[in-house]
Amino acid sequence: MISNNSYVATCLLALAAVTPAYSAPLSCYSPHVADGDTITCAGQRVRIFGINAPEIAHPDQGIAEERGGQAAKARMIQLTTGRQVWCEPAGDQWDLCRMVGRCWTSQTADLGGR
Repeated sequence: MISNNSYVATCLLALAAVTPAYSAPLSCYSPHVADGDTITCAGQRVRIFGINAPEIAHPDQGIAEERGGQAAKARMIQLTTGRQVWCEPAGDQWDLCRMVGRCWTSQTADLGGR
């Protein structure tokens, strides 16, 4: 388990490393889906703007499964698997070392609105 100080330092280093890269939207194909509101696109964890999905279990973080968490993850997988996904920052918002972003595919105009 990572200490809070180490976690904060890691987040700050990650933010410093990736902040200049956001002049254009991130683009990826079939992103990794962590849960119903978080994907990894082009190596960057993205918290999708407009969604607050129920949690799936994260025992290492002490987070218990919430009702509907697996269904939310399955829906995000359905919306993104086999598709090109683009994400752009939703302002200067960051959440737990994740960029908060608006994401879309050619079939879904706003993943946060689905």
